[in-house]
Amino acid sequence: MPSPGASFVAPGESNLAAHLGKGSLFGHGFQVSLSDDVTSNVCGPLALVNKLITARPLRSQYLPEIGDVVLGRVSDVLAKRWKVDIDIPNDAVLHLSAVHLLDGTQRRRNYDDELDMRDRYGDRDLISAEVQGCFSDGSVALHTRSSAYSRKLSGQHIQVLPTLVKRGKRHFCDFQGENYGCTDIEVIYGCNGLIWVGQSSKEAPGLSSFDADTAREDEAHDRFSYVQRAVRELICRVANSVRVLAALGMVVDPHNIIDVCQHSTFLGLQPKEMMISSFLNHLVRECGLV
Repeated sequence: MPSPGASFVAPGESNLAAHLGKGSLFGHGFQVSLSDDVTSNVCGPLALVNKLITARPLRSQYLPEIGDVVLGRVSDVLAKRWKVDIDIPNDAVLHLSAVHLLDGTQRRRNYDDELDMRDRYGDRDLISAEVQGCFSDGSVALHTRSSAYSRKLSGQHIQVLPTLVKRGKRHFCDFQGENYGCTDIEVIYGCNGLIWVGQSSKEAPGLSSFDADTAREDEAHDRFSYVQRAVRELICRVANSVRVLAALGMVVDPHNIIDVCQHSTFLGLQPKEMMISSFLNHLVRECGLV
């Protein structure tokens, strides 16, 4: 039985109506019997909207919302659209009309744009996008109408529980590399639980007339360009920091990642040594991160 004013419930807790309010409405995560006894069937925190009380499970599948920043892998290239796997039952759809053109102009897509679809996003490419719409049949529409969304190269991605990534104003962050003797790297926090850590994307050249062919050459150069050793080590350190936070069940955000990186550097650990049990115990017992 939960205490009065409880904000967390466990499966099987009964007589919730008397403790959470008799005039409340119970939604997802609760079961109401014929005798009006309310019992919780999930484990997680409570969410209150007016008089509606719902319980959000700690481990659940990602439920997309409009405006979410997500990372996904292209699963198929069809006529005027891509199918993207964003870790939901049905693949999301990215229409050709919802992508950012290389030349930066606003115009109708033509036949040439359709022929260049595989050059833009090919099969198994990892891309960043934003949820444009969610429909009643479970389908999701994406868009990449900003230059911030692109194909991700020269890095690695980590899969964590979606509940560990909180929705916020900033899902694109630059990790300062000056303390590690290298350039900055980019970290993208996908609301679907995918975290991208990689080399910072280059800004578009400041030309009066942007050349689409030049942009394709730059992207091909980035795909096969050499990444410095110090940058690779920093990418591995930040990526392992994300894995450490996921193993401890902590929220994956910039503040926690920086703390884990600083502790590992202070102890003189290499990136490959950050997943050992002694370092995890050090974070739990001495650093108070949990």
